[in-house]
Amino acid sequence: MKKFDDFNEADGMVTAVPKNNADEAVRFDRSIANRRDDAEEEANWERLVSQLMDHDLGNALDIGGQGEAQISREQAVSALVESDDQFADTALQAEAVLDYLDNQNIIEASESNSVTVLKPFDELSGTEYTKMYNNWAAMFDTCIERIDYAHDRVEEAKERFENREEETDRRSSDVNPEKRMQELGQKMENLVGDGKPSDLDEADKQEFKHLREQYHFYENMKEAQGPELDPGSDRVKELGRVMDQFEAMRGIMIDHRENFRELALGEAIFPEDLVELSEQYAGFLSSLSGMMDPKEKMEDEDDDAFFENLGTEGEIETATEQAEQLSDVTTEQTAQ
Repeated sequence: MKKFDDFNEADGMVTAVPKNNADEAVRFDRSIANRRDDAEEEANWERLVSQLMDHDLGNALDIGGQGEAQISREQAVSALVESDDQFADTALQAEAVLDYLDNQNIIEASESNSVTVLKPFDELSGTEYTKMYNNWAAMFDTCIERIDYAHDRVEEAKERFENREEETDRRSSDVNPEKRMQELGQKMENLVGDGKPSDLDEADKQEFKHLREQYHFYENMKEAQGPELDPGSDRVKELGRVMDQFEAMRGIMIDHRENFRELALGEAIFPEDLVELSEQYAGFLSSLSGMMDPKEKMEDEDDDAFFENLGTEGEIETATEQAEQLSDVTTEQTAQ
């Protein structure tokens, strides 16, 4: 539950007065709840919100199907105290920062033991929580950073695998047991000709036995080699395919991040002009997971139906018209 509900602002600082007289007042920089300037789309609190999301994305952060994201207050306090950005030095200061952001309608730190960092974006327009548009931008920024980190890890894994392959090739023997077996078999066939080994004279019999002994030696070497193993190339290829998908999603996320920042700034300056843009985003969240999970699309439509509709003009034209409408709205806002 909230520990601070009275905030005094002076000289760029906030003094948070605790509800419990036993606790001490806490001071911190109020710029955390500001934009960098009045015309800046990115908000100062985005890094803090990203930290809340990135602290344990997918576990501590609970994102509902309608786009409301919550984190326990305890996890939120830990995230701020442990952050490299030094949002708070102590747990009490972290509590004060969270309650101040709640006071500024940037997050919702309810009386329960949870902190809401995202509300469904199509319900924000015209409410006191329009600053949460920047929280949506922060969410996409967090995902983009995770993709960049994954990309670096994949590149490192590929480099290590390639170096390992080069090292293995240098160590490998130039002798090919199977090739030697073929050569020895040919020599034995040439020696015996159309007859049988028992028909050979004593000298040729000795030569045949010598060749056969070598043949069995290389036969054993071939067995000792075992089956040809591929220790990791398939996995590296699979990682490459995954990264291609991540790169496609990354570009989309960058677009949405910037759109949400623009939407947030527009709401702060011209709230009456952005209703249409907000409506353009309606339904995006509910379809987001569908857009990013090809397996669901493949379950909904069999291969024959998909192939028959591949390249349908109507779907492409509809998507193009929607993109043009969104571009027109954004252009009108910029002109104003």
